[in-house]
Amino acid sequence: MSCFKINYVVLLLSLFYTFTFAQTNEAVLISHPGNLSVSSNGKFIHQSLYKTSKTNSQNGTFWCNYDIGNVSDEYRELLNFKFYEKNQLLFNIEKAPGSDLYISNEGFIAFINHEFHFKQELIVIFYSKYGNHLFTQTFKSASLFGFSEKGNFFGVGTADNLFVFSLPHQSMKRYDSCDQFDISESGKYVTTARGKQVKIYANGKLKPNSFILVG
Repeated sequence: MSCFKINYVVLLLSLFYTFTFAQTNEAVLISHPGNLSVSSNGKFIHQSLYKTSKTNSQNGTFWCNYDIGNVSDEYRELLNFKFYEKNQLLFNIEKAPGSDLYISNEGFIAFINHEFHFKQELIVIFYSKYGNHLFTQTFKSASLFGFSEKGNFFGVGTADNLFVFSLPHQSMKRYDSCDQFDISESGKYVTTARGKQVKIYANGKLKPNSFILVG
């Protein structure tokens, strides 16, 4: 019975992600078929329609432009940072707080600061689409990053844990370390994978008997 429940949950999650993915990308294909590329995990990436865009959200709605200042082996300055929703300028910063960034489909920004890489520390600074600083978090040996599909959740993987942040609620949950992860749009479910082992969490807790061996 427990095995059936596990397979049932996996099936529901698979159908959920597949259905959402198909709907999203069908709309993207119809709207702008000439501005697409495919990421390594098979998802369509909607490139920004604006030539001056340096980084954009996966759906192409939010994008930014900046100048590059001083550059070192692990750090670069992002100057005159400007953030847009389509063709509307939402805010600008004279100097961005990181040297890299991720933009979500909801317009949240995760700036990545490598200033203290020599201590194996990485700082993530979260901003709203209107330029409001939400919060800042420092991590040791972080190497795995990514927003959920809709863009309200952001995951950071370190050698010891996976941290999942709810940007609207400015809250965080901690999970076991992994090589890959995915987050449902409600944030209720988090799926992680390490090697051939998959784990499913619901509301921050590992579901009973949810260790799954793939292959």
